[in-house]
Amino acid sequence: NHIKDVSQLYNRVSLKFGGISNSLPTDSLVKNSADENLLPPILLEKMFNMSRYLAISSGRPQPKGWPAKAPINLQGIWNQDRRPAWDCDYHLDLNLEMCYWPLNMLNLGELMHPLMDWVDRLKEGGRIAAKDMYGTRGISFGVVADYSNIGNVDNFAFFWTGGAAWVSQILWQHWKYSNDISFLKDRLYPFLLEVGAFYEDFLVKDPQGRLVPALSASPEMGIAGRKMMSFSSSASSMDLELIHDVFNNLIDAGKFLNISPEKIKNWQNILSLVPLPPINADGTLGEWLENHPMLDPGHRHRSLLVGLAPGERISYESTKDYAEASHTAILSRNEHGRKTTQSLTFVWDAQMLARLYKGQEAYNELKRMLRVHVLDNLLITC
Repeated sequence: NHIKDVSQLYNRVSLKFGGISNSLPTDSLVKNSADENLLPPILLEKMFNMSRYLAISSGRPQPKGWPAKAPINLQGIWNQDRRPAWDCDYHLDLNLEMCYWPLNMLNLGELMHPLMDWVDRLKEGGRIAAKDMYGTRGISFGVVADYSNIGNVDNFAFFWTGGAAWVSQILWQHWKYSNDISFLKDRLYPFLLEVGAFYEDFLVKDPQGRLVPALSASPEMGIAGRKMMSFSSSASSMDLELIHDVFNNLIDAGKFLNISPEKIKNWQNILSLVPLPPINADGTLGEWLENHPMLDPGHRHRSLLVGLAPGERISYESTKDYAEASHTAILSRNEHGRKTTQSLTFVWDAQMLARLYKGQEAYNELKRMLRVHVLDNLLITC
């Protein structure tokens, strides 16, 4: 019954690399590959299939009439602890988003609907947070949330306001894959409107006349030289990229839905004043608009590179200078060591390197991850 049920979604996609088939049990295949520092095609296929299976098992919608489904969280449905690491919650500065990045590509678009339902449940809390904390209209999500509430900023010790914007980016990509007009009109566009309204009030003019967020941070990069751990910064590249995404998507949605030209012109005017992230003198993409010293230059998060992946602004075809600066930034991160690296780092790096046409480098990242993080049942450790 289980195989028949899961196969309805699982069998939509297959991936074959054409490698030599291998009759070894999975645990032996993992061990032999790690011992020999190899990642054979058959194991990549298995990892791909395992990932799809986990997503389907923990993320598909409930049958009609059942209680609302929780979206996929930090540890799926397999956490065994009464007091789990990171509360087994929803981290909106990477972890939730990463669970959903590939699902439309895998023809699993239905799995996006529990995410949209969850966003709808959080909207009222996001409105209260925007009004009470920042004096703005619209919606603001911070770093953490649970099944029905957004978290307090004290949960993560910094004022990062980009959670709603980053979730909207994933939902926008679902619209681009699905062409579901009712989803755009009735669900996503109203959410985007409120995220945009937050930024309309939250952006302020700097001495150069640019519109920048009044408070910013780059998850989860601290700034060196401060007496206490502090993330607050000048405009972070992540915030700038997400703000560009929000208003670009509002403009595209507005044109598609025949919204008033005055609204579209207002968004275009705002967008024209929001700066792009800087490229540093050393050729790396900047983490912030100002060049603050990094507390951990090898940190596992790649927040500054969100415009490359999962975003779409940066590419060799359209922004060669930013593509090269992104590659230099990845190399710089790894040159500073991997002491705070987790499995997520290798996967995100591989995704970005693939978009930069660095196939061998992307493969090497997955091969490194295999030796450190892949268990013999293909689950992943932190």
